[in-house]
Amino acid sequence: MGSGYGFGVGISLVWEITESRWDKARNGATGLVGGNTVDLSLIYRIAGVGILIAILNIFLQQAERKDQAQMLSLAGVIIVLLWLVQLIAQLFEQVESVFRWY
Repeated sequence: MGSGYGFGVGISLVWEITESRWDKARNGATGLVGGNTVDLSLIYRIAGVGILIAILNIFLQQAERKDQAQMLSLAGVIIVLLWLVQLIAQLFEQVESVFRWY
């Protein structure tokens, strides 16, 4: 039935990584310099918008409203790009603060 590395192994690996991160968060350890932790909420929002738009796109295409489905997809891409531009702006601000002379 294959090599044995299936869906269950992937879930257990993700579970172990999540457990490790929770243990570090409880103990006060962080993965980045300066005490900042990685925020995954943006990744979850992008995934949620992608899933929602994909489902609505399927419904609109089956209702033979392909123009509206295309505009919906375009709107979704624009929303995600705006989120990413804001995130990149924050990244540049943090890099600037690292190299700022006092």
